[in-house]
Amino acid sequence: MNTVSLLIIMFIFVIFMVISLFIADFHLRLAYWFIVALGTLSVINMYLSITYYIRLRNDPGEPGKKGPKGEKGPRGDIGTCTFSEKCGITDCKEKIYSLAETYYDDISRDCLETPNIQMCNDHETLNKARPINSVLESLVEECNNATVHEAEFLSKIKPQLRQMLQKGEN
Repeated sequence: MNTVSLLIIMFIFVIFMVISLFIADFHLRLAYWFIVALGTLSVINMYLSITYYIRLRNDPGEPGKKGPKGEKGPRGDIGTCTFSEKCGITDCKEKIYSLAETYYDDISRDCLETPNIQMCNDHETLNKARPINSVLESLVEECNNATVHEAEFLSKIKPQLRQMLQKGEN
């Protein structure tokens, strides 16, 4: 506390002393001092409560022990896109044909996209590219309508492409 606050408190108690001098009855003077004492205790209590609150209001405290893991909750509703104008995976055709190009390196990308004799150079490659193209086009359509994350979708279609490659080799 600073000296100004101490002087104010002393001045208030001097005023209480002067008031008590005007009380003639002993019992009333005793009751008066009990009231002054209880009022002083109440003011001190409020002062300490406020300073304690101000000091501790931003203190996070000690973290407790981690509790036991609870049961898994129910599955939520399918979400909607809110952060982009177009939902789903962007540029599906490019991603799927690039992935197919890694699996079918003996067939050119142009031949996979538009299987005709001008793009494929020979009939054998054309015959291999047509069924692959139809599957890739259905995957592009499925990708455009997908509600899952891009990585999840691509990991789902990789086994399909590998399986088609193995069928084509047999």
